[in-house]
Amino acid sequence: MAGLLPIAAASILGLIAIGWPRWTDEAGTTRRRLLMAAAGLAGLVITASELLGLFHRLDFQALTIFWSALLGILLAIGLRNGTLVGGLQRLPTAWRAVANMSSGERLLLAAAACVALVLLLIALQSPPNTVDSLQYHMARVAHWAQNHSLRHYAATYHPQLWNAIGAEIEVLHLYILEQGDQLVNLIQWASMIGAAVAVSVLAAELGGDRRAQLAAAVFGATAPAGLLQATSTQTDYSVGFWVVATIAMVIPFVRRPLTYAEWAGFGMALGVGMLTKGTFYPFIAPAAAIILLAGGLRRRRAVGAEGPALLLAGVIALGLNLGYFGRNLSSYGGPFGTAEWLDHKRAAVLSIRAPVVRSVQEIMANFGSPSEVWTRGLTDAVVRWSEASGFPQPDFEVPWAWNHEDLSGNPVHMLIAPAAVGLVFLQPDLRRRRRLLIAAVGVATTFVFYAWFKAYDFYGLRHLIPFYLLAAPVFGIVVASQRWPWLAQRACLGLLALAVPYVLLNSTRPVIGLRPRTRVESVFVAPRTDLLFANLAELKEPYVAGAAAIRETGCRQIGTSLDSRDPEYALWYLLGAPSDLLRIESVRPLESLEPLRDPEFEPCAVFCTNCGDRQEFNGLELLATHEHVRVFGK
Repeated sequence: MAGLLPIAAASILGLIAIGWPRWTDEAGTTRRRLLMAAAGLAGLVITASELLGLFHRLDFQALTIFWSALLGILLAIGLRNGTLVGGLQRLPTAWRAVANMSSGERLLLAAAACVALVLLLIALQSPPNTVDSLQYHMARVAHWAQNHSLRHYAATYHPQLWNAIGAEIEVLHLYILEQGDQLVNLIQWASMIGAAVAVSVLAAELGGDRRAQLAAAVFGATAPAGLLQATSTQTDYSVGFWVVATIAMVIPFVRRPLTYAEWAGFGMALGVGMLTKGTFYPFIAPAAAIILLAGGLRRRRAVGAEGPALLLAGVIALGLNLGYFGRNLSSYGGPFGTAEWLDHKRAAVLSIRAPVVRSVQEIMANFGSPSEVWTRGLTDAVVRWSEASGFPQPDFEVPWAWNHEDLSGNPVHMLIAPAAVGLVFLQPDLRRRRRLLIAAVGVATTFVFYAWFKAYDFYGLRHLIPFYLLAAPVFGIVVASQRWPWLAQRACLGLLALAVPYVLLNSTRPVIGLRPRTRVESVFVAPRTDLLFANLAELKEPYVAGAAAIRETGCRQIGTSLDSRDPEYALWYLLGAPSDLLRIESVRPLESLEPLRDPEFEPCAVFCTNCGDRQEFNGLELLATHEHVRVFGK
């Protein structure tokens, strides 16, 4: 139950934010305060984790004290200045606002709430089971929980160490406090809810009315990749949330100076986003630059005049990343890992044609179909066109796995987003709306910059979640501004209807088990172990048998010898982690990480997936063999 402490603290902070006296009379002010509260809370969690980790106190007791103290402080502040009571008093106002909506708007809200509720139940019911989660997202969380620190450790997969860590730090708190992974999927689910709030704030800031704000939220929340990923421990939805939250913090600068508190909120959101995933950078850089430039041009030297505030934001953002950068510099010589790794992820080429070619590739990758002839023909056409354009991409391939979060395309959203942006330029009444025009330019520029900057990735369609969120406010205003008053409502109902299959038939976390379209039975029926191995069913039996063999020995000091792509977290799960009585360490890590090994660690059992025909391992005899898994012990 201690895992509910962060949820309680976040709820109280939200009520305080709602009840805080207004600093402006702008549309979306209350929602922007909620976003600032979320940024502040995330920044506090990261800072506390880094500090506790320095003293190896990132454990259940320390986190229980931290969250209990934070909850108590928030309650005291809220009761003392009346903001908690004020927040509670404003809740009925929000309910009355819903009651005053049209029947169509209430229907949209109810449908969206049902989607969110079903996704919440899935998130609570399923263990983390994406391949990336098993290989590094949750594996690193388990290691941190065991080590009581965020320090680097002897690993067999570099991304466990050098990939950005922001979302996993938030997951770590839930994992330690709940003593298991029952709540860890909530970070992505909460990111979905937060992103819907953020895009509605952006729509309001761009001059959208209630219909436009609601349409923006629905569009952003119904992208297939987002629906499929909102119940996992991947991090792309978290990236999307921090992108739109960061923009929501700074976008008022287009028309007025920001307060120091707003600049601090911007810096906090920026820093958390930077710490969440590398894809945050190509999305935030052009969008934020356009906003700052537009605000500066509007008030001439405004950016320079607010230099100290900008410096404050930069210091906050950098400060949140110092621990992560420092550990990577120590282990790899660079803040983001090795130079070779960065070159592999970056594809920017100084050519006018390069952004166009890469943009076309990113767009067309969304239009696979169950027809192999169509999908193969589309792939071949893009490959030939890319080569003719001077930028060959022989490994380009249009995927078709519509209900899998790593491969699902977003064809409807990819059609609608550019169309909405284009209408802003084509329709005179929309083009005259300066802030909307700036937003349209920003969305288009951001997509092209992202496509140009980032290397092609067969599994990269999910990385476009931030793009759909950025395009959502433009869509909301455009669709609500057309001459047909019913268009926005029907468009949103259509998007919600299209969302239903992705909610119910997620390939690895389905509500309705429908093999072979889903890999497992319903999350409400299938055993958790089956769900855990949904993506790697062929590894279930050897891992389960190997873990059982280790448990029979009674050994609690367990060594591992794994390949880089083995689902390490599955072993932690099967052995009962987290537990203070259990210790799992790699005894054959990557060569460059060998200095991080604990020389005093002496395992009494070893779980090995790369031992071939070995009959003994460092003095331990072979106890069991299950396919490629070998267990050694005393």
